[in-house]
Amino acid sequence: MELNDGYSAIWLMILYLVGGYIRKYGQHEKRKAVRYLVGYFIVIGFTWLSKLFIENLTLHFLGEVRAGNYLISYKSPTILLAAVCMLLFFEKIRISLLWERMISFFSPMAFGVYLIHNHPLVASYLMKDRFVDYASYPWVVEIIAVLGTSISINLICYTIDFIRLECFKKLHIRQRLDSFEQRVKEKYFS
Repeated sequence: MELNDGYSAIWLMILYLVGGYIRKYGQHEKRKAVRYLVGYFIVIGFTWLSKLFIENLTLHFLGEVRAGNYLISYKSPTILLAAVCMLLFFEKIRISLLWERMISFFSPMAFGVYLIHNHPLVASYLMKDRFVDYASYPWVVEIIAVLGTSISINLICYTIDFIRLECFKKLHIRQRLDSFEQRVKEKYFS
């Protein structure tokens, strides 16, 4: 099974199933949110310490750094555990109505943002040494440039996906797909 370092549809399905299992069978109601946050930092700390340890060990014995990225990849068990801790942390915290409305507005578009900026055409455009000059900036300017660029890319992707959602609403795509699905079910599965 090819997981492509966590960038595959299979890994996304696995994560979806893990989240569904936690939602359905999780027995974490009695724990406080801060415990999951502490768990997250412990797992991430362990992950980075293991990276440093493995790299120093391989450098010492093999003369070159090897295998240091194993536990920091998206498909790493420690990163998965950290993600579960964050999921449970955010499930526990209570937010104001304003934040809830903002999250409800942006969350349907979040997956679209991921798909847009990881599309091969967009990713190849963004990865062609477009931002290497940032490394030559003074550190304060570099931080502002990186954050500004990240926010700009996200806002552009959110705008594109918002337009897509609005077009789907105007063209009644969801209703048409539901109707088509119903006809297929009636014809082939009745």
